[in-house]
Amino acid sequence: MRWSLSVLLSDHTSMFVDHRCNAYTGAMRSLDHPQLSSVSLSDALAALADPTRRAIVRVLTDGQEHPAGDFDLGVAQSTLSHHMKKLRQGGITHSRPEGTRCWVSLRPEFDERFPDLLRTVLTLDAGA
Repeated sequence: MRWSLSVLLSDHTSMFVDHRCNAYTGAMRSLDHPQLSSVSLSDALAALADPTRRAIVRVLTDGQEHPAGDFDLGVAQSTLSHHMKKLRQGGITHSRPEGTRCWVSLRPEFDERFPDLLRTVLTLDAGA
């Protein structure tokens, strides 16, 4: 089930919560994307440690943006949101809210910071 919630904070301020982005959208807060210079190899590998997150990355290697809610990986929506957040915090993905959707893509600069890391991890994962 998909849901969104508009919360009235005061007479003049409200925020929109979209669970598919696992973040607040609008003027209150944007999605957190770390500076890649602050992402360590350990952070990136921790984000790639889970098989569900590797499956998400594998889909994103086509270079396109995908709606976050459209990944059919056999996990609950809340679990998918958690994995999306971990990939974003690991500097691997970029999430872009647009209306009631959130679009997810790989950060192209990630491969500049960690050359061939994604390819290597996904290749080793496929052979396991």
